[in-house]
Amino acid sequence: VLVDGDLRRGQLHRRFSMERHNGMADYLSGDAGIDQILKNTLIPGLDIVSSGARRANAPELLCTQHMLRLMDELRARYDVVICDSPPLAAGIDAAVLGAASGNLLLVVRTGVSVREVAAAKLETVARLPIRVLGAVLNDVPKGAVYSYYAHYSLPGYAASDERAVARAYESAGRA
Repeated sequence: VLVDGDLRRGQLHRRFSMERHNGMADYLSGDAGIDQILKNTLIPGLDIVSSGARRANAPELLCTQHMLRLMDELRARYDVVICDSPPLAAGIDAAVLGAASGNLLLVVRTGVSVREVAAAKLETVARLPIRVLGAVLNDVPKGAVYSYYAHYSLPGYAASDERAVARAYESAGRA
């Protein structure tokens, strides 16, 4: 199941040509039950939960027992639960969703995400009961993958041919 946890500006319902109402915010506020918020998609095996009706207190709803109950219900029904959240820099929402799910996968966008902001937010996340699964780098220009790898690689972790290094040492008399 794919859950739109962006209760302020959620867009998943549009991507799947569905109604936003009867979604997560509606469940968290007690206006809809679990069966009302689960929506089938045309993709076999994929259901979604839209963000729901916009409310002024929607972000606060994420910090309730209803949120924990929702995650328990979804885990019982589905093999995989993915919560799409607002950006880490947009507020506390992503960290709260990460704490409710126990995991976080950071998505950063080339040329848009600010490294220092992401690092500061990850320091905050490190203090919470959240396992950071990794990161996804979006919008990498075609052909630029090698330059990104070379730029961010750590000294001593470059790929090398072990046999070529051994031959070089042997020919230098250092074997």
